[in-house]
Amino acid sequence: PAQPYQARVAYVGALSDNATCARPQGEAAQALSYPKSMAAGPGGLVYVSDRLGVHVVDSTTGSIRAFANVAGHEVTASRGLAVGGDGDVYVVDGARKRVEVFSKDGAFVRDIGKDGEMSNPQGVAIDGARGRLLVADAALGAVVCYALDGAPLRTIRGTDALPLGVPTQVAVNSLGEVFVVHQGVPRIVIFDADGNYLRGFGPDGDQSGQFARPKGIAIDSEDHVYVTDAAFDNVQIFDRLGQLLLFFGQGGNGNGEFNLPFMMAIDGNDRIFVADYGNHRVQVLQYLGAKFNR
Repeated sequence: PAQPYQARVAYVGALSDNATCARPQGEAAQALSYPKSMAAGPGGLVYVSDRLGVHVVDSTTGSIRAFANVAGHEVTASRGLAVGGDGDVYVVDGARKRVEVFSKDGAFVRDIGKDGEMSNPQGVAIDGARGRLLVADAALGAVVCYALDGAPLRTIRGTDALPLGVPTQVAVNSLGEVFVVHQGVPRIVIFDADGNYLRGFGPDGDQSGQFARPKGIAIDSEDHVYVTDAAFDNVQIFDRLGQLLLFFGQGGNGNGEFNLPFMMAIDGNDRIFVADYGNHRVQVLQYLGAKFNR
């Protein structure tokens, strides 16, 4: 918030190209092109999906290189991304209707999902404490859950009174609660760790705490829920019950401004990465750890 109130989020910088970083001899400069989704890994590595494929960006040096392009396992329609505790990178492949798993060095490890299990997979999240992978499938109207070795576990579908509709992104908090971006009627729908419906928040509208085009979702170390909205060009922050705490960002191309923000990720140090689609960059911010006051 504006002064004199205590700052909760600080702007750090932006990732867009490797033109100014030290590159191996002969390596051409690269730039991000309409980044949509990302995942934050250990060691400052950020995995970004855009129209040109999947890249790994070293946020400390600015280097960019191609990722998920192993012969026979090239991801041609990359969507959601997630990074496991061991550094493995999970990439949703919309063309194969699978989740492809790669090591942090880019070697193919395994794929998750068999024919007919996924129809239009979008976002993905890892629940490390429970050893499971969650995949939001927009066509199935469900979140499909797997063990990290690929064994199917359960499918979360909502209720008859409140079907899940068009789920596009998913996140998990420390309690195992599952937060799903509901694209059909813009809102966030929440389930417990066993897939039972709990509540939802954020009806469609143009006021604070409401949604028009929610895109990305991420959860920090204190279980605050961050949601990007491509119509508002901002990020709204809620507590786990859906109470609005703060929002930041506005339309533009300056520091902390957005042009169609899509997915986002938060790393173990509470650094916030937002795919600033229309500005061809990933913006980096930092949650400062101060308790929010309502």
